[in-house]
Amino acid sequence: MKAYHAASPPEVREAGISDAQAALYAIDDAASGAEREAQAHAALAICPLCADAYSVLAAEAETLTRARDLFAQGVAAAELALGPENMARYRGRFWFYLDSRPYLRARFGLAMRLVVLGDDASAILHFHAMLDLNPGDNQGARYPLLAALLRQDDNDGVAALLQAIGEEGSLAWVYTRALMAFRRRGGDHPEVEALGRAALAANPHVPALLASGLPVSRPHLHSEMGGPEDAADFVLDYGDAWRSTRGAVLWIAQLAGLELPPAAGKRSKPRR
Repeated sequence: MKAYHAASPPEVREAGISDAQAALYAIDDAASGAEREAQAHAALAICPLCADAYSVLAAEAETLTRARDLFAQGVAAAELALGPENMARYRGRFWFYLDSRPYLRARFGLAMRLVVLGDDASAILHFHAMLDLNPGDNQGARYPLLAALLRQDDNDGVAALLQAIGEEGSLAWVYTRALMAFRRRGGDHPEVEALGRAALAANPHVPALLASGLPVSRPHLHSEMGGPEDAADFVLDYGDAWRSTRGAVLWIAQLAGLELPPAAGKRSKPRR
């Protein structure tokens, strides 16, 4: 990539990336994995700075570590293609420039593979960087970032993210606001209760899933907002933070009017 970049004038690089992207666009939606890989390699033969080609290969990779490394190559390719001037000039409105989107796609893919590999600390750095470049967050990086911060038990980081994003009606946001308030003040405070009731209004199915202690599977169908599938998605991504906060599950369940035995609250692990 670096040799190609050094040897090619800007107009040649720009034309090469455009031709390589055109080769990727020719991939049929019904193409097999092998066909997608072949087309991605063909695109890279045209121009090794085609970041989306590395993302296609990463999506077809047999292992998570290989996918991580390919996405990282895509990030490096996109940085070379954009150059430091455009990286600085686009900051704050990255998604609005079409030539910057391959970079954001590759970096998001890299961060998500790091999450699955258990490297939340590295993923958090990537998600924060993406929000700095693109505060509008068209890709929804704030949601896996929030989950990673909660897994890291980073209360300050969670509070800063909630404040930076502001008011949002998503399930992740309203329930996390209630949880963080509970951690700070306990469930008897009127403002904490108000936040808990706001969370229940967004989805009343969450407390029962949290309190059940039963395994939750990812819904295969589209999750209707406020429905049980939506609640299952939330519990899978954010439920551990509730269960690791002593008394939080019992509090939200009682606020929802669920009748639970006293021992139910003891299922939550102590706060770290």
